[in-house]
Amino acid sequence: MDLFESYNRRFDCGILILFASFIVFFSNHAPDLERDSALVQEFLANMEMAFKAHPLLAGCSEEELESAGEVSWTRVMTKLSSRVFASVPDDVEADKQLSEKIPLIQQFIRPEKLDIKLAFENETSWLVS
Repeated sequence: MDLFESYNRRFDCGILILFASFIVFFSNHAPDLERDSALVQEFLANMEMAFKAHPLLAGCSEEELESAGEVSWTRVMTKLSSRVFASVPDDVEADKQLSEKIPLIQQFIRPEKLDIKLAFENETSWLVS
């Protein structure tokens, strides 16, 4: 059992249901940048208050509560990433164009063309960067 499963088993189902409900609610509306941003910010603020009031997190330090908030943010943004980060048609088109150009750039720009010493050439690191 990983840490997330352990967290879910111990954590109040009500808070987990709030996550699921928010994702469904958010996903069932047409994208609107201003409204969507406000909804996410409001949800995260409400979750922060819910965490502070939750018995499992009672007595936690500010740092631990902040970590719980980061988990909330990560969970929400992971579920909504395709919508949040591609909600403007121009962004979708720009992302598509960049995705097409990246492999071409990787083929063209090589360590040997940049005078990188052989000792520092690492194909895996190079492709990632």
